[in-house]
Amino acid sequence: MINVVFIKNGEIAHYGSPGADDDFIDGETYDGYLCKIMNVDIDLSSFSKVKYWSYDTNSWKDRVPLPTSFYDWVETEWVLNRERLITEIRRDRDTMLQRTDFTQLPDSPFSDEEKEKFKIYRQELRDFMAVVGEQDIDDIIQVAWPTLPT
Repeated sequence: MINVVFIKNGEIAHYGSPGADDDFIDGETYDGYLCKIMNVDIDLSSFSKVKYWSYDTNSWKDRVPLPTSFYDWVETEWVLNRERLITEIRRDRDTMLQRTDFTQLPDSPFSDEEKEKFKIYRQELRDFMAVVGEQDIDDIIQVAWPTLPT
């Protein structure tokens, strides 16, 4: 019995055990994925987190751990997917805006002074995406959000 891994851009994209040991050939390409035969004693879930396939040396190499969930493996290194990070930040920002929509309604329980504070806060949230694009961050937990009025 064997395990088969399918590699794309140096990273194990998926793996499994074929019905028969000769269903796949080591080193062949299937639908754009390089196939490598692996020993069944290897925990492929753990292995895939610490190794990558080097096309230059045709061997497994050590890799550093994933820095944050906003990185993608590209051949030999982790590369920040800034677009995915910004999309997630925008989604959180939109949620914050939605949660404060009611503060601007005529029948909201807030005084005019409190409404004005929320109005300013909501404008800061709207302007925030231009600000966050300039910040040197690689995870959503590093975002310095405007302060919610109390």
